[in-house]
Amino acid sequence: MLGANLWVEKGLVNGSIGTVLRIIYCANQGPPALPAFVFCIFPDYTGPTFFPEHPNSFPVTPIKRTWTAGHTTLSRTSIPLDLAWGMTIHKSQGLTMAKAVIDIGHHEMTAGISFVALSRVQNINDLLVNNFTKEHITRLAINDQILQRKREETRLCDL
Repeated sequence: MLGANLWVEKGLVNGSIGTVLRIIYCANQGPPALPAFVFCIFPDYTGPTFFPEHPNSFPVTPIKRTWTAGHTTLSRTSIPLDLAWGMTIHKSQGLTMAKAVIDIGHHEMTAGISFVALSRVQNINDLLVNNFTKEHITRLAINDQILQRKREETRLCDL
């Protein structure tokens, strides 16, 4: 998963899911040094290709980020890629996935978070849900945040 907006106009945005194709190091280097490039295939990338046999390939390079903590300036250089075999519901927000396995857990930390998780796929047949029980649905129905939202919606409709 891409962790930065590299080329928004061409589809390389924070949260884009891709596949690593090749990792290229500078001459006479290797791990633990950072690679010079990580060539990835991003299905939504529409820019120029770097490997003719892989039309959606793009080289992801290290990015240096700088910030201030108190009176000290700090920096970190890293490749803006994260493994995306598993992710939090918050990280998946806004994504459409081909398939998903979702562990709802035992309680909602935020009202509506289960809906966010369940709405990541377009077809219910592409969804596998763990820990979604009758008790979970009952707890959702009496969740304070959801009850407060229902009251507010009723109030607004009555205006």
